[in-house]
Amino acid sequence: IIKEADEINIAEDQDYGSKDLPSSGDHSNLTSQDLLDAAEDLSHNLNEKLSPREKGKQQTRIKKVRKHAKKLQRYEDQLDILGDRNSFSKTDHDATFMRMKNDELKPGYNIQAGTQDSYVTGFSVSQNSNDATAFIDHMEKREKEQLPQIENVMADSVYGSEENYNYLKDKPIGNYLKYPSFRQQEKGTLPEWATDNFIECPEKNIVICPAGRELEFIENKDKKTHSGYKYNVDVYRSKSCDGCPLKDKCVKAKSGLRTIELNRILRKYRAQVKENLESEKGLELRARRGPEVETPFGHIKHNRLYRRIRLRGLNKVETEMAWVFMAYNFTKMAKAKSA
Repeated sequence: IIKEADEINIAEDQDYGSKDLPSSGDHSNLTSQDLLDAAEDLSHNLNEKLSPREKGKQQTRIKKVRKHAKKLQRYEDQLDILGDRNSFSKTDHDATFMRMKNDELKPGYNIQAGTQDSYVTGFSVSQNSNDATAFIDHMEKREKEQLPQIENVMADSVYGSEENYNYLKDKPIGNYLKYPSFRQQEKGTLPEWATDNFIECPEKNIVICPAGRELEFIENKDKKTHSGYKYNVDVYRSKSCDGCPLKDKCVKAKSGLRTIELNRILRKYRAQVKENLESEKGLELRARRGPEVETPFGHIKHNRLYRRIRLRGLNKVETEMAWVFMAYNFTKMAKAKSA
């Protein structure tokens, strides 16, 4: 028996390598319909000549196959509803569980809005809680609806990703998307050991840390964001961090060496955006961003007490938000005329 088991293991290793076996489900192409078809075949070909005992066993097997088919069908339906998300609500399949402002986990939608002079000029409803990954969909929705061309785009630092910068590079739109460390750089509060403070030496293919230590090139690797966007980084690791005064704060690895991932394309984008943000136009837009975007949401949520979407389903939610933003714009127009 042991010899036979070893032979089976060797055969399976040759066929599947490190992958799970089809019987585990992870790499199986079996569908619920396949199981139902198999149960039908077994039932149809049930041998009348079998003894009552054997016939009963066969019927028990058929019931088990049908039971597993029903369970697999439920999983398949759930995966279809999920799509590329990681959760959905049982009462609204289009809603995704998101972390709310009060830190509660509830099903909801992510509303993106573009403004001009505090008027809402366009909006989109996302099923993704990450604002950065909703930016491109929001911009493409504007194009699809043939809304007026945007001259400049200004947004908070969460939107400053390579994917968004890459999207804007060929657009006739001024790029003023802040990146996460911009505010710290501006105020001089960026930690000394932050990756942004590491200096490149292309001629030697090394990086110099703020303490003057050298980090040597380890590898170049491709990575991918949750949205599927592919980007490339160079990995560098210090030769030695012994005796460095910044080591306790800078190094977290058990090896005692600092490792960084350098995204050169993103660094170039950030350098250009930093120049834009520090220009006269950039200073103007930065001063306007808070009042521009926060005013509509503040008025709708706190003054009008609209804090929860009433309808269910993505299409209905989009319709509801259209009415909400139109009502806000009309109210603002009426006040402006009566002033």
